[in-house]
Amino acid sequence: MFRASQQVVAADAANVPAAGLANLDFGVLRREADGTMMHISAQEIHAGDTVYLRLVPRSDGRLTVAKADETLFPEQAVDHTKDIQLGPFTLDQPGSIALSVKFVPSPVAQRPTSFGAIGLRKTAPPPPPPQTITLVFK
Repeated sequence: MFRASQQVVAADAANVPAAGLANLDFGVLRREADGTMMHISAQEIHAGDTVYLRLVPRSDGRLTVAKADETLFPEQAVDHTKDIQLGPFTLDQPGSIALSVKFVPSPVAQRPTSFGAIGLRKTAPPPPPPQTITLVFK
């Protein structure tokens, strides 16, 4: 059951990055029979496919990804210039895999607004609630 503060996003992107969460884009890659990886739409995921999730941070921050009670990507700093690939994910029968994704952007330096304050201070918006990406195998 999801809390009301969570956003559920189905991975139905045509290309990477074509779908997004707060501060994070994502796409799906499928391993072909010859071993190559191909960007696919989530509508192209079928039972028996081996797929990977590619996450593209829009800013530096901290990322955690979990599947049920299993942590797939423990909380760690990520750089907006580097993509993260998770997987493989596969189901032999039709079904779905739900991934809980939490991304917290790094604080940004801001000039103080009060008179007499010196230097820069870092401020961070409140962290967004975890969001869910659901990979549906048809």
